[in-house]
Amino acid sequence: MLPQRRVKRLESKKVGFGEKAEAVFLSYLVNTLSHKILTKNFYYRLGEIDIISFKDGLIYFWEVKARHGIAFGYPEEAVTQKKLRKIEKGIEIFFQKYPQLQKYDYLPKIAALIFNSNNELVDLKIFDLL
Repeated sequence: MLPQRRVKRLESKKVGFGEKAEAVFLSYLVNTLSHKILTKNFYYRLGEIDIISFKDGLIYFWEVKARHGIAFGYPEEAVTQKKLRKIEKGIEIFFQKYPQLQKYDYLPKIAALIFNSNNELVDLKIFDLL
């Protein structure tokens, strides 16, 4: 078993990479795709939706996945059926919490980012989630 201090350091490194990937994609959403950000890290009982944005009368629910290279598979492959069900539930909870937004159609999406060993973005793809 690893010493507790070491475990925390490993977890914070992982969280740091995930936060970096979300920040890179958030910048892309706003500056390149002209989305308005409604919220980041929408937490609910089963999990979290990374980013919720709005553009052209549609609400977008984003699951951001990132990898350093593809040695362990493509980022989008990390979205399992279980994760899909959790996201569907999160969308339902979001609309319960903000009923005034139920008038808008929505699109759940995956943002798949690949970084090189220097933490530089080398690929960004967007996929429909459902």
